[in-house]
Amino acid sequence: MSFFEELEELLRGPLDLVPVVNAAVYSLGFSIFGVPAWKCAVVGVIAFAASKIHYGRRALSRLGVLIMIASTFVWAGLTPDIQELARTARAVVAEFRP
Repeated sequence: MSFFEELEELLRGPLDLVPVVNAAVYSLGFSIFGVPAWKCAVVGVIAFAASKIHYGRRALSRLGVLIMIASTFVWAGLTPDIQELARTARAVVAEFRP
């Protein structure tokens, strides 16, 4: 079976919105975290394909919801700056050093 036949088989059938929604959530969630656009597209395609062939569909959807929740906090600006987090982590580790 050629690649195009497999792709045609993958896309055949009634329209299923779950793979499309999974791909969108993963792509947009990662883009909010500052991942380059081409990597977001690759992640979206992988999430779409995995969801379309029912590879851990329930787990993908649950993880997608967690990504949406986390990206909402980043988008709303509720997370501190990365440099500030690094400084805080170094200060906490320095407190525990002998």
